[in-house]
Amino acid sequence: YAAGLSRGGWSAQIAAERYANRFDGALGLCGATGTSPGLSLSVDMFVAGAYVAGVTQAEFDAAPSVHDLIAQRIRPELDDPTNRARFEALMIDLTGGPRAFDRAGFRDEEGTNWERAELLVSAQLAAPRTTPYELGPDAGVSSEAFNSAAIRVPTNREAFRAFTEGIEVTGDLGMPLVTMHTTGDGQVPINQPQALRRRVDGAGRGNLLVQRVIEDPGHCGFTTGEQEAAFEALVDW
Repeated sequence: YAAGLSRGGWSAQIAAERYANRFDGALGLCGATGTSPGLSLSVDMFVAGAYVAGVTQAEFDAAPSVHDLIAQRIRPELDDPTNRARFEALMIDLTGGPRAFDRAGFRDEEGTNWERAELLVSAQLAAPRTTPYELGPDAGVSSEAFNSAAIRVPTNREAFRAFTEGIEVTGDLGMPLVTMHTTGDGQVPINQPQALRRRVDGAGRGNLLVQRVIEDPGHCGFTTGEQEAAFEALVDW
């Protein structure tokens, strides 16, 4: 039995779609689901932070640098406890809804995600957004109000195409795939396995996907035993 194991879960998902002639199955750990879902966390974080800080589209368009806008305008506003609570509620909603360790995991990875947000927005590598945000009841703001005030981040479509070419996840699995995620992961949040399930089901391959979710605040916060159990489940498929 030849099985692929990848701590880079995104690559495991791609392998499960493209290399059924090389492996019998794949185990993907804490992987993003392709380009648009994978890049959404950092860009949505920028948009949510700007919304809570009261940054308008005109202010964003006129800002000399994304770095200064984040460091001098947005993040200082998030030091206010009320704004911080609003921001975290928005981010939890945008990344899959309330779950165990949601705030703890988000805070653990916030610094990294701000750095990524700055890079993606500055380079105009945000995935093109064609639909409005749809927020749930725990977001603290209605979808209508958020969409009305949220800034629109530009996309350099040619740069985005070059950056993401060849690394998309379609869901068209060619072999069994077991994925593992943690509930509180602030780097690859729970909306990523949710997106993967939709893509795999949409491709008619739902019978080839098993997903396991572990209650833990960390990114890839799995024990050795949990990983071994998932691998054994794959081997026993």
